[in-house]
Formats: sequence, structure tokens, C-alpha cells
Amino acid sequence: MAVGIGMVSGIEWSSSAAAAGTDYYVATSGNDSNAGTSSAPWKTLQHAADAVPAGSTVHVRGGVYNQKLKITRSGSASQGPIVFTNDGTETPIIDGTGLSVSGIEGLIDLTDVNYVTIQGFEIRNYTTATKDVMPVGIYVHGSGSFINLSGNKVHDIKNTATPTGSDLLGRDAHGIAVYGTKAPDSIHDITINGNELYNLVLGSSESLVLNGNVDTFSVTNNVIHDNDNIGIDLIGYEGKAPNTAYDQVRNGLVKGNRVYNISSNNNPSYGKSLPNNSNAADGIYVDGGKDSIIEQNYSYNNDIGIEIASEHAGKSTSNITVRSNAVYNNRLTGIAMGGYDTKRGSTVNCKIVNNTVYKNDTLGDGSGQLYVQFDTQNNSGEYKSNPDEPAWKLDTTPVDLTWFVGANWYGHTWGESQLISPFFAQGTVSYGMADYLQNLLAIPHEKDGKYNDRMTDPDYITWLKTFRTAYERGLINVDFMVDSNAQVEEKTSNARYFMMIREWNGMAAINPILAAGAYPNSYYIAVDGPQNRHGESATLFPGNMDGWMVTMISKSTKNPERAIRFLTYLASEEGQRDVFLGKEGETWVMRNGKPQLKAEMVQLLDTDRERLEKEYGIMDTYWMLRNPAFVNPWRPEKAPSVKQMEEFANKQADMDSGIYKGIDPVGDSDIALAWSRISQNWEEVLPELITAKDEAAFDKIFENFLARRVNYGFNQVMEYRQAELDARKAKMSE
Repeated sequence: MAVGIGMVSGIEWSSSAAAAGTDYYVATSGNDSNAGTSSAPWKTLQHAADAVPAGSTVHVRGGVYNQKLKITRSGSASQGPIVFTNDGTETPIIDGTGLSVSGIEGLIDLTDVNYVTIQGFEIRNYTTATKDVMPVGIYVHGSGSFINLSGNKVHDIKNTATPTGSDLLGRDAHGIAVYGTKAPDSIHDITINGNELYNLVLGSSESLVLNGNVDTFSVTNNVIHDNDNIGIDLIGYEGKAPNTAYDQVRNGLVKGNRVYNISSNNNPSYGKSLPNNSNAADGIYVDGGKDSIIEQNYSYNNDIGIEIASEHAGKSTSNITVRSNAVYNNRLTGIAMGGYDTKRGSTVNCKIVNNTVYKNDTLGDGSGQLYVQFDTQNNSGEYKSNPDEPAWKLDTTPVDLTWFVGANWYGHTWGESQLISPFFAQGTVSYGMADYLQNLLAIPHEKDGKYNDRMTDPDYITWLKTFRTAYERGLINVDFMVDSNAQVEEKTSNARYFMMIREWNGMAAINPILAAGAYPNSYYIAVDGPQNRHGESATLFPGNMDGWMVTMISKSTKNPERAIRFLTYLASEEGQRDVFLGKEGETWVMRNGKPQLKAEMVQLLDTDRERLEKEYGIMDTYWMLRNPAFVNPWRPEKAPSVKQMEEFANKQADMDSGIYKGIDPVGDSDIALAWSRISQNWEEVLPELITAKDEAAFDKIFENFLARRVNYGFNQVMEYRQAELDARKAKMSE
């Protein structure tokens, strides 16, 4: 019940009398002798924390609160939680500038509480230069239950003390910390959702940590970045709980988080000479935790992507499932497991399945995509890497690997998606698996002036065999051989594919449909595709260079003058405006001398392109009539999901490759018919290669194809290509 003017039943509430189920207010301009209403708010957070009963909501207005907030009162299941929240769209800032730190202390500190929610705060500038004390942005400790920390921004929590001793200890801080320090009573049913943690100076500690007797939790949808130690950590066996039997974080979910730019290389707790090149900070770490799931997270540009290990001899991290995560561009390795030396503990009964593990070990020291260290037992897994990358590395014994490592691809499952559709492009198998894949692999069109047979390139064959293995593992659906263009569009629009090799503009219309459907916060993005063994950048064809369309008027046209006038109009600026932008005032307006789509048209362009084309027939509906020189400056700013694809592709466009476009023979000549037969047979052979029962069968199918194409006239086709290439080069040199 909201008390708008501080009156209930004719009695004015003072600061000493607070009612359950009531909304209260705090503002920097308030007074603690007020009633705590919207019109007469309190001034300090602590006064509110000490006054409100179960079921209350404390609305904190925008402004800077240079205060600590210590919460010891609880809500209840029957009366509801105590909620501290931002008021409306305002941002209250709890600023620790100048405030002291005593022991382990939170700027927001929750001790032995139940049913408490903290949401919508910015928490910042809680720092110390003193050894052996620990500032924390939000600190939950003791025992408790049903605690919710959501939508907060935590930054600039720092300990800048100089670490000492051989272990470089004494410098510690956390962004958010949950310490279960009692037993048997635990901290349970805690939710940490949608927070952002950044610019933290942590020393030996972690950005977001759960430690000790914590049972049943969820850490979801948080963004953690640009910190000097571990992003998310689930810890056991550090003595936080008084009874070892309870001293493990357990029964939790870590899902949907994005963790990036986490590194210990400039952290003096890992070596005083900076940068220390320690590469020791994980994006996500389980150190002694158990019985939990880590799924659908992004961990990238960190020292280590995900690690499941135990730092304590004789103790284990156990029953952890790491699945459906994207782990890429991490310095040391993608996923690590086991104790990091022989003095540590073990990893037992853990599963690593269906993850995308890509382009890790950027240091190039051989740690690979999966780093298996000391004492791993009864673990299982499947993951993806690139051909010719070290797939995994065994560090020390004993290692008991009763597991299967997927052969150079991945099994990523978001919802009920088909895992890979690598072949589709404009409805033909060969585009994706021939031209596009060869371009991604930077296979040259010519070598030493001679036109190159790209089909027999070793890197190309390696990747075709990789796709065969992926099909064998069940990662590619047989639909790729039979689906029409429309069927693939429908499946893509409903997120039925995790990945595909396709031209970016073919995906531009898909993202708005996807976002407007069952996945409102999802869209496809362009990422680096397969690479050759040398890691060379793709050589993609640029668009709009070959001028393949010519407009002609037939001799039998009844009124050629009228046709010429119409075509002249279409080619003019006015005609291009009418074709591309539609009717002035209805679909576009003139602003500052420049034609611009109306806002509602831009909205349709970004969310429902099919409706835009059917109802208004503008933009790219009649793409064959447009002149890019006119229309491109009139295009509205692209939606971020489309712009990302275009910019990503344009960076890899090889402007010199235009000389090879359209070089194959066409028409009804013998050479053209020979190439047509080869191409048609190649479209039949590609699915056979991908679905071959084993590598020996693959080799036999490919060998037979090479023999057939010679019989069809392949050597003559190569001679034609060479002559055409020489002629083009000669013309360009004129």
C-alpha cells in the first residue's frame, strides 16, 4: 500500500513507526525525522534500514549518497521481502569516497538476513590502500535466504595496498561477495541477476564470488568486465564455513553472463613487475564448488575462459556441468580443468558438453582450447576447435580421461536449434561449401600467375572432412541437402540454426524477424569463419563490382521512344527516389535538403521488412532498378544487428578479387556445357562427401569426382579460365 501523504487512518506516521507493506522514500534532500513518505522522505539509507519492517519497499531517489548501508532486518514469506530499489527511472549512487574499510566490509552489507532485495543502485568508489582489509561493493554473509541482488552497477571498488611475502598477500576486494559463514545454516536461494561489475582492483580476490556454505543460487545475465582478477567464482574449502562438511558452494546455476577483459597481468598480487604475464584470471571459475551448471555464458578476451579445478590438496570440484557456452579469444586457454599443479586438488565427475571453444590460446604457448591439468577423474565432454589447432593439452599425471573430445567442431544447443547449417547460400549447396568456404580459407585464385584449382587445396579438404565428422556426430541436419530457400529462411527466422556460412546481406532481413518473434533479445552476428592452417584473413568478394545487369529494349517494342523516356526517368534522381523511397509525405520527407525515410518506415525496416515491401514496395523491393550511387546516401542508419554484419564483412573484402568474378565459361559453348556438368555433379557430390560413413569413403568419393570432371572436360575449363585471366590482366594494364 502506498502512503502518498504520510497519513493512515488519520494518524501521521513518524520515523519511529513504520508499517509492513508500505512504500517508503529516501532522498538526499530528506530528513530522518520525516515520515519517510514520497512528500517527506528520509535522508539516510541506514535510517530506512533500521526502521522498515517486513514487506516494505524503500524507494531511493537519484543523487549521491556518501553512506554505508548495513541491513540486518529481514522480510518474510508471509509479509514479503524488504526491498531497497531506485525510485522510478532515477539512479541512486552509493559512493564510498572517503569512507573507512574495517575487515571485510560491504558498502552495502547484509548480515544474517532473509527476504531482502537490492536493485537499481550504482555502487562505487569504495577503496583502501590498507593491507589485510577488504572493501566489497555488496557483501552478503552469515546465513540467510531469498536474497535478490539485481540490476545494480558496481565499479571502482579497489584495494591498492602493496602485497607482501612470497605469496603476495594482503591486497583484496570484491565487487559482489556472498560468504556462507555459518553451519549448518546456509545462505540459500540467492539470486544475482542483471548486474554490471567493472573497473575493480581485486588483488587476490574475485569480481563476483560465492564462498563457503552457500546452497541453491543463480548467477544470471550479469556483465562483468575490465577487472584485474577472476570474473565469477564458486569456491569451496577455504574455511569460510566453520564445518568442512558445509564449506562448499553448491546446487547453483551460472547462466547468460557475459565476462570479458579479465586479466591478472597488471595485478601485483600475481607478480610485482608489471605486466607480470601471469595470465591467471578466469572469466568463470569453480574452485571447490559442486553440483552446479554453467551454461549459455560468453567468456572472451580473458586469461582463461572457464576453469573447473580445486586449489586445495585432497579436495575436489565435482559434478559441474559446463555446457552451451561461447568461449573464445582467451589468452592462455579456453576451458581448463584439474589442479594447476601437483600440490592442488582434483576435478571429478564433471561434464564439458556442447560448447563453442574458439580461437583461444592467443599467446600461442600450446595450451590449446582445452587444458587438462593435474588429477582429473571420470569427466566427460565434447567441444569445438579449429583444424590444425592443438585441440587439447595434457599437463601432468595422474589423468583419468574416460571422456570423448569432439572432433574439431562443436555441439552448441540454444533452445531446440539445429546446430550447424554451413552450406546454404541462395538455395544452392555449392555456394556455401565451395565459393564461400574457399574464400573464408583465403585459398588463392591463382598461384605464380596460373589459375589455381581451389577444389583440391589441402585446407579446403581438411575443412570438408571436418564437416563430415560434424555430420557423423549429429551436429549437421540432413535438411541441408533438401531445404529450399524459403525453408531455410523460415528456420533461420525461428532460430533453428546456431551457425551458417552465408552472405551478410542475406541475413539482414532475418534479424528483425528473429527479434520480433520468440527471441526478442537475440540476433545473429557475424564472427570469424573457418581459417586455413596459417590463420590468414578471409578474402571475400566485394559487392557491386561486376556490372552484370544490362538493360536493353527489344526491336519489337511498339513505342521505343516511350520506353526510353521511362528508362531515362528511372535512371534519374527523381526516378530513383520514387523507386527507392516511395511517395513524398507518405513514406519519406525532405530534411535539410536530403530525402529521409519517415520514422515509421525506418521502424518497419528494422522490425518487419516483409511488411514494408508488401505494403509500400520501397527500399530494396525493386533492387534491380536501383542505382547505388543515388540510393546509398539516402539509406537510414542501419540497425545495430545489420550494421555489425556489414562492417564485419567489409573489413574482409578483397578489392583485388573482382578480377576473378564471372571468370567461368557461360553460354552454350562446349566449354560452358562442360563446366555446367562439372558444377552440377559437384552439387551432387558435396552432400555425399559430408554424409560419407568414414574418411576412407570420403576419399573414394572425392577421387571418383576428380576423375569424372576430367572426363567432362575440366582441363579445357582450366585453359579457358587461364586465357580469360590473362586477357583481363592485359586489359587492366592498358
